[in-house]
Amino acid sequence: MREYNTVLIRKLEDKMYELERANEMLRQMNEELQISHEQYKSLFENAGKAIFIVQPETWVVIEANNQAEELLKCTRDEILNLSFERYKKFFQPLFEGEKVVNFETTIIDFEGTEKIVEMTAKLIGYAYTSTIQVIVSDLTEKVKIQEELIQAEKLASLGRLSAAIAHEIRNPLSAISVNLQFLLKKFPEGSQERKYLDLTLEGVRRIEKIVEATLNFARPSKPIVKDEDINEVINATLPLVEISTLKKKIEVIPKLEPELPKVKIDFKQIQQVILNILTNAVDAIENSGWIKINSYLEDEGGVSYVVVSIADSGCGIPKDELNKIFEPFYTKKSDGTGLGLAISRQIMNNHGGKIEVESEVGRGTTFYLKFKVK
Repeated sequence: MREYNTVLIRKLEDKMYELERANEMLRQMNEELQISHEQYKSLFENAGKAIFIVQPETWVVIEANNQAEELLKCTRDEILNLSFERYKKFFQPLFEGEKVVNFETTIIDFEGTEKIVEMTAKLIGYAYTSTIQVIVSDLTEKVKIQEELIQAEKLASLGRLSAAIAHEIRNPLSAISVNLQFLLKKFPEGSQERKYLDLTLEGVRRIEKIVEATLNFARPSKPIVKDEDINEVINATLPLVEISTLKKKIEVIPKLEPELPKVKIDFKQIQQVILNILTNAVDAIENSGWIKINSYLEDEGGVSYVVVSIADSGCGIPKDELNKIFEPFYTKKSDGTGLGLAISRQIMNNHGGKIEVESEVGRGTTFYLKFKVK
């Protein structure tokens, strides 16, 4: 009996030893899992791109990282339970054997801004279940830059073509103008022939104006930049529209912030930009109204800009036309060249600045000229 108890005790001791070893192994595995979890969490939170964990059964977001909050301009709580069901058809190949799916789409953040994004999705294990990990890259700026490069190439090609055509037109046009002025002397004031010749000369002058504007657009002069006070440029430009504003009973309301930092600009070229926008504002107001011109300092993404805003109470621009107004020869005015805003954008680009516009039909238009503070 004593021998049996001794054997039993030894077996129990062996089992206890095995349990202790198993317990130690489990403790080590738990520590490793904890370290692995912390590493994953750190990578997840500090990834350079937005990551969403989506539950396939409900298509709702069950986890997201800091970059996801930044992308959607919201808090973590607002992201959780957000539905990804609209992307269901894109994720479907994952359940048919595909390891990774990649596609471009659009999302709207919590501030109402639409963004172009690329989504890369795969199935992963998360919290003891199969989920979809979605990595989202914001392509909005990249697409915008690509579109601007394409547009710049189009404008360069158009500029070369326009310059060639303008030069071909210029010489015969000058001859026509001289001959018409010679013919005018042959007929007395008030005669029917003189009226027709006056109308023809007016048409020639308009063509000359378009040719001149086309050449200015096709071969813009390089800006000669100096440190300038933008308020001085504005004050030098306002008298140039005084007669037209008085005729239409338009009140010009300047609000210029004093002691703004000086900006490196070509005084005459920026004066031309401001004049182009002011002239358009006058044309947009049918009878009486107002034009507000402000200058102020603004911080945008850590960069300081001196801003000139020009707002009017005119007819406004339809939303579908806003992306066309800077295109060469696009105009709604019967006597317009369609080059004023195209040249203005070209000048702003040459200065490393920005020209932006907001408008609503029936409520007016606001242009923003932004000059980077050096």
